[in-house]
Amino acid sequence: MLSPQALNSLAFSLLPLAFLLLSCHPVKSQISFNNQEEVIKKPLAKIQFDSSTYHFGELIQGQLLRKEIWFTNAGTSDLQIELITACECTTLDWSRLPITPGARSKISITYNSKGKEGPQIVDVEVIANTEPASSYSKFKLNVKK
Repeated sequence: MLSPQALNSLAFSLLPLAFLLLSCHPVKSQISFNNQEEVIKKPLAKIQFDSSTYHFGELIQGQLLRKEIWFTNAGTSDLQIELITACECTTLDWSRLPITPGARSKISITYNSKGKEGPQIVDVEVIANTEPASSYSKFKLNVKK
């Protein structure tokens, strides 16, 4: 038989082991993904351009071209545009307000042909709350001297 001191010593030495064994017991998740209806997908916006490629004709070198390209929010939630980019020769302006599903909006383009010559193709990238996050359109023009 063990003395009370030996029992205390044994109990205190086994206590960390018991704690470790009990704390590492796997816990079952309360969330089940067996039924797809339980997974709620967030509705997204969708950009649908009037055209994937715009042809803006000819321009004399040094002139500015001002045009608008239009699109529709074909998604199921408000479209929030974060950024629109193009080449350094292009200035872009767009609505910073949310665009509701089914609504149309425009991107105003100012293209500076200074230092350009010949056929030009400019990609316009729209970054927004869409899937995928980037949508594209482009415009073409010819710069003459």
